[in-house]
Amino acid sequence: MSSELIIRRYRASDQGVVTDLWSRAVRQAHPFIDGEGEGERARVLREVYLVQAENWVAERAGSVIGLLGLRHGGPGAGDGGGPGAEVGGLFVAPEAQGAGTGRELLEHAAALHGALALEVFEGNERARRFYAHLGFTERGRRTDEETGHPLIALERAAPLKSVSWLHLRDGRLLSVRTRGNDTFTSRAASTRPGRPHGRRCRVSSTRNSAWWCPPRSCRRRSSSTTSPMARAAGGCI
Repeated sequence: MSSELIIRRYRASDQGVVTDLWSRAVRQAHPFIDGEGEGERARVLREVYLVQAENWVAERAGSVIGLLGLRHGGPGAGDGGGPGAEVGGLFVAPEAQGAGTGRELLEHAAALHGALALEVFEGNERARRFYAHLGFTERGRRTDEETGHPLIALERAAPLKSVSWLHLRDGRLLSVRTRGNDTFTSRAASTRPGRPHGRRCRVSSTRNSAWWCPPRSCRRRSSSTTSPMARAAGGCI
């Protein structure tokens, strides 16, 4: 059987295996919460979240190993970057963690909805590092009424939808200009000495100055081998 990761919509027949992986994942992630992964919290998962949310599962070799729950109307609503969505839950079976399943589920959500928002317990340091690595930034904090533990609200903007120019040097993407004239420049563009390779098309008088024509050819790499900026630009590097 193929070991390729498959992401598909949740089905009612998945409830048993999804509840089990959720229970094991949250007990591992939240050892500071009494009764986590069982009792009333498990009932709410089965009867509310698995029924009302937009749920997706990750499957490998015929086994469900991940769950993503989304709620519509997230941070991108009305900003032109897609409707946005709130990640109500992202869970990967403990034995399947560390293989990219969580990242693939999150990028699937971004491809569907654009901007993403979520909350993570302050005590869940592994999850906080994971979200920071994927470009999420803090936008607020509150105390969870049910558990009394602090929650951190995180968000990530929608991926770039349209790229006009790319500025590359030695195979590294230094800056991007969108068709809407938004500009994004990496730190390397201003700190690395020397004249960049390529043809100069326009020099901006604004901060993050020069723009360069894209090279005459480019090739695509998988998202796992490109930088976040390159992935935002569609992987053309």
